[in-house]
Amino acid sequence: MGNYRRSSIQDPKDPSRSSGWFSHEHKDHPDGWLQEHRYRWAVATLRELQRSFTSELCDAVAELMRLVVWRDEMGRKVLCNFCTKLHQVA
Repeated sequence: MGNYRRSSIQDPKDPSRSSGWFSHEHKDHPDGWLQEHRYRWAVATLRELQRSFTSELCDAVAELMRLVVWRDEMGRKVLCNFCTKLHQVA
């Protein structure tokens, strides 16, 4: 327990007094602000990627729905023309 107290109150920037948890250089561990900044930057980047992907996906689904409607209209038109010609011949 004494080692824990000693290492927790020592100045981590002073390598001559470091022991235990702080026996290595302080610059090996980024500070909290830097970690938070990197985390927020990564989240913002991923959010923008997700937003653009969702937008492109919505556009693709809308185009697909237009194509389905067009296919149904063309199928109905071809069937109507076929039935009209069939009744004209008969």
